[in-house]
Amino acid sequence: MAFIHGFYVLSCGYVFQKGILDNVEILFISVPIFFSSLAGVLLAGIPDIESDRLVLKKSISVLIGPEKTLTLSMLFSLAAGIAGTLVWQKFITYKLSYIYLILPIYCIFLILIQYIIKKSQKIDFEIDKLILFSMFLIALSSFIPIILYSLN
Repeated sequence: MAFIHGFYVLSCGYVFQKGILDNVEILFISVPIFFSSLAGVLLAGIPDIESDRLVLKKSISVLIGPEKTLTLSMLFSLAAGIAGTLVWQKFITYKLSYIYLILPIYCIFLILIQYIIKKSQKIDFEIDKLILFSMFLIALSSFIPIILYSLN
Protein backbone atom coordinates (compact mmCIF):
# COMPACT_ATOMS: atom_id res chain seq x y z
CA MET A 1 0.00 0.00 0.00
CA ALA A 2 2.83 2.39 0.84
CA PHE A 3 4.51 1.58 -2.48
CA ILE A 4 1.30 2.41 -4.32
CA HIS A 5 0.82 5.72 -2.48
CA GLY A 6 4.48 6.65 -2.65
CA PHE A 7 5.97 5.63 -5.94
CA TYR A 8 3.22 4.25 -8.12
CA VAL A 9 0.67 7.09 -7.91
CA LEU A 10 3.24 9.83 -8.43
CA SER A 11 5.01 8.02 -11.26
CA CYS A 12 1.76 7.14 -13.01
CA GLY A 13 0.38 10.66 -12.64
CA TYR A 14 3.54 12.09 -14.12
CA VAL A 15 3.68 9.57 -16.98
CA PHE A 16 -0.03 9.96 -17.77
CA GLN A 17 0.40 13.71 -18.09
CA LYS A 18 3.83 13.87 -19.71
CA GLY A 19 3.95 10.53 -21.55
CA ILE A 20 7.37 9.53 -20.19
CA LEU A 21 9.12 9.34 -16.83
CA ASP A 22 12.01 11.70 -17.58
CA ASN A 23 12.25 13.47 -14.22
CA VAL A 24 13.94 11.76 -11.27
CA GLU A 25 12.62 14.46 -8.93
CA ILE A 26 9.36 12.50 -8.87
CA LEU A 27 11.19 9.55 -7.35
CA PHE A 28 12.87 11.78 -4.73
CA ILE A 29 9.53 13.30 -3.76
CA SER A 30 7.92 9.88 -3.41
CA VAL A 31 10.37 8.58 -0.78
CA PRO A 32 8.99 10.59 2.19
CA ILE A 33 5.45 9.77 1.06
CA PHE A 34 6.37 6.07 0.95
CA PHE A 35 7.78 6.03 4.49
CA SER A 36 4.99 8.15 5.99
CA SER A 37 2.37 5.93 4.33
CA LEU A 38 4.12 2.84 5.66
CA ALA A 39 4.12 4.29 9.18
CA GLY A 40 0.40 5.10 8.91
CA VAL A 41 -0.58 1.74 7.46
CA LEU A 42 1.20 -0.06 10.29
CA LEU A 43 -0.65 1.99 12.90
CA ALA A 44 -3.96 1.37 11.15
CA GLY A 45 -3.39 -2.36 11.53
CA ILE A 46 -3.29 -2.23 15.34
CA PRO A 47 -7.07 -1.87 15.92
CA ASP A 48 -7.67 -4.82 13.58
CA ILE A 49 -5.43 -7.29 15.40
CA GLU A 50 -8.22 -9.25 17.09
CA SER A 51 -10.42 -9.48 14.01
CA ASP A 52 -7.43 -10.41 11.85
CA ARG A 53 -6.54 -13.21 14.28
CA LEU A 54 -10.10 -14.54 14.16
CA VAL A 55 -9.95 -14.93 10.39
CA LEU A 56 -6.32 -16.13 10.49
CA LYS A 57 -5.03 -13.09 8.59
CA LYS A 58 -1.30 -12.76 9.05
CA SER A 59 -0.83 -8.99 9.03
CA ILE A 60 2.34 -7.41 10.38
CA SER A 61 0.45 -6.23 13.45
CA VAL A 62 -0.76 -9.77 14.18
CA LEU A 63 2.67 -11.29 13.63
CA ILE A 64 4.68 -8.89 15.80
CA GLY A 65 2.07 -7.43 18.17
CA PRO A 66 0.97 -3.86 18.85
CA GLU A 67 4.07 -2.69 20.77
CA LYS A 68 6.52 -3.79 18.08
CA THR A 69 4.20 -2.46 15.38
CA LEU A 70 4.27 0.93 17.09
CA THR A 71 8.07 0.75 17.28
CA LEU A 72 8.25 -0.10 13.58
CA SER A 73 5.94 2.82 12.81
CA MET A 74 8.25 5.09 14.80
CA LEU A 75 11.21 3.90 12.71
CA PHE A 76 9.37 4.58 9.46
CA SER A 77 8.31 8.01 10.76
CA LEU A 78 11.99 8.71 11.40
CA ALA A 79 12.83 7.50 7.89
CA ALA A 80 10.19 9.88 6.49
CA GLY A 81 11.80 12.77 8.37
CA ILE A 82 15.28 11.87 7.17
CA ALA A 83 14.01 11.48 3.60
CA GLY A 84 12.29 14.87 3.89
CA THR A 85 15.60 16.44 4.90
CA LEU A 86 17.35 14.83 1.94
CA VAL A 87 14.61 16.01 -0.43
CA TRP A 88 14.90 19.52 1.00
CA GLN A 89 18.61 19.49 0.13
CA LYS A 90 17.72 18.45 -3.42
CA PHE A 91 15.28 21.37 -3.79
CA ILE A 92 17.22 23.97 -1.81
CA THR A 93 17.27 26.37 -4.77
CA TYR A 94 13.45 26.48 -4.95
CA LYS A 95 11.49 29.38 -3.51
CA LEU A 96 10.42 28.68 0.07
CA SER A 97 12.27 25.34 0.04
CA TYR A 98 12.65 25.62 3.80
CA ILE A 99 9.00 24.59 4.22
CA TYR A 100 10.24 21.06 3.53
CA LEU A 101 11.85 21.24 6.98
CA ILE A 102 8.36 21.17 8.49
CA LEU A 103 8.34 17.46 7.62
CA PRO A 104 11.30 16.35 9.79
CA ILE A 105 10.17 18.63 12.61
CA TYR A 106 6.71 17.07 12.52
CA CYS A 107 8.28 13.59 12.39
CA ILE A 108 10.17 14.33 15.60
CA PHE A 109 6.91 15.48 17.19
CA LEU A 110 5.11 12.33 16.02
CA ILE A 111 7.86 10.03 17.27
CA LEU A 112 7.77 11.72 20.69
CA ILE A 113 3.99 11.26 20.88
CA GLN A 114 4.32 7.62 19.84
CA TYR A 115 7.06 7.06 22.41
CA ILE A 116 5.03 8.62 25.22
CA ILE A 117 1.99 6.51 24.35
CA LYS A 118 4.12 3.37 24.09
CA LYS A 119 5.66 3.99 27.52
CA SER A 120 2.24 4.66 29.06
CA GLN A 121 1.09 1.27 27.70
CA LYS A 122 -2.19 2.80 26.52
CA ILE A 123 -1.78 2.00 22.84
CA ASP A 124 -5.31 0.62 22.53
CA PHE A 125 -6.83 3.79 23.99
CA GLU A 126 -4.72 6.25 22.02
CA ILE A 127 -4.44 4.47 18.67
CA ASP A 128 -7.08 6.66 16.99
CA LYS A 129 -5.08 9.78 17.82
CA LEU A 130 -1.89 8.18 16.56
CA ILE A 131 -3.54 7.23 13.28
CA LEU A 132 -4.82 10.80 12.88
CA PHE A 133 -1.35 12.24 13.55
CA SER A 134 0.09 9.76 11.09
CA MET A 135 -2.42 10.75 8.40
CA PHE A 136 -1.31 14.34 8.89
CA LEU A 137 2.27 13.20 8.24
CA ILE A 138 1.15 11.65 4.96
CA ALA A 139 -0.61 14.91 4.05
CA LEU A 140 2.51 16.95 4.81
CA SER A 141 4.64 14.58 2.74
CA SER A 142 2.24 14.97 -0.16
CA PHE A 143 1.32 18.67 -0.07
CA ILE A 144 4.72 20.23 0.56
CA PRO A 145 6.04 19.22 -2.90
CA ILE A 146 2.84 20.49 -4.50
CA ILE A 147 3.32 23.86 -2.80
CA LEU A 148 6.96 24.05 -3.88
CA TYR A 149 6.20 23.15 -7.48
CA SER A 150 3.34 25.63 -7.68
CA LEU A 151 5.62 28.47 -6.49
CA ASN A 152 8.44 27.74 -8.93
